[in-house]
Amino acid sequence: MIAEKKQKLGEIRKQSEARPVVHVDQDILEVASVITKYNLFSVAVVDDEQKMLGIITVDDLMRHFLPRA
Repeated sequence: MIAEKKQKLGEIRKQSEARPVVHVDQDILEVASVITKYNLFSVAVVDDEQKMLGIITVDDLMRHFLPRA
């Protein structure tokens, strides 16, 4: 993203195209599908009010699916 130094994140987000997010209640396979579909390194996790709760990274998914690797 490119923005002015004093520009707030909310303003930047409104200007940019919608980015994929996952819901806190989504299944891990659905999350993996979103990350794969959009070729992401991470995805935001949101609640019912679209408040960001955190992120899930590709590394998080790998640890889940291949815990002993």
